[in-house]
Amino acid sequence: MTATLALWVGLWLGFAEDESQSGALFQTLPEDGVWAKYDVALKIDNQEVALAWQARSVGKGFHDGKECRLLELEQHSPDANLGINFPRVIWRLMVPESEFGSNKHPLSKAVKVWRKEGEQDSVLHDSLVAADSLFAGFVSGPQSDVKRGDSKAKHSWQRGELECDVVSGRGEALLNTAKFTLQHRVLREKSVPFGFVATHAELSIEGQATKITAKVLLVDYGKGAEPKLPQLMP
Repeated sequence: MTATLALWVGLWLGFAEDESQSGALFQTLPEDGVWAKYDVALKIDNQEVALAWQARSVGKGFHDGKECRLLELEQHSPDANLGINFPRVIWRLMVPESEFGSNKHPLSKAVKVWRKEGEQDSVLHDSLVAADSLFAGFVSGPQSDVKRGDSKAKHSWQRGELECDVVSGRGEALLNTAKFTLQHRVLREKSVPFGFVATHAELSIEGQATKITAKVLLVDYGKGAEPKLPQLMP
């Protein structure tokens, strides 16, 4: 399993179908300097793994005359996970601000994408798919049978209660020759950074009996984000 496996999210729910909706996770243009932290509970067959990841808005820039936002997404293991290797991974993306918005998929429009795993050097890629096809499939969220809930879902946490939109559906991704199918349930609320609150996922791998689920919950957010890869600029 790769380090990005923990980021797969969503679970199918039967809502009124709306094919025009996009389930991409990161749609909201964040304020510069904000961060959001998430806890990830991953279960692979009977083995449970705790992970954590953070999204950061860490600067602005221009590409071909377009104003862009620099984002960093990071995943790591807060505790040792025996038997499974989850090295720290950081993705750094330069995304035109015009690509953010409801029903859009901003990260798929990134004009610069770097990926750094563990102690390896950062590598610049032409696209998010080229950098990490599994992660690219994850952030796409549901892209077929997309449905939006008729009612809000409540998310309770230490700051109170959020009334969230629910988007569900099906997604796919490839990792080498392995085909992944995902059933997504995504909770969104525009008042939090990136608009992304909580997710639940059931993931299946074609030709394999492995059962994988992941629950991802927003646990904190704030200002003063510090970039981990500030030297990577266009």
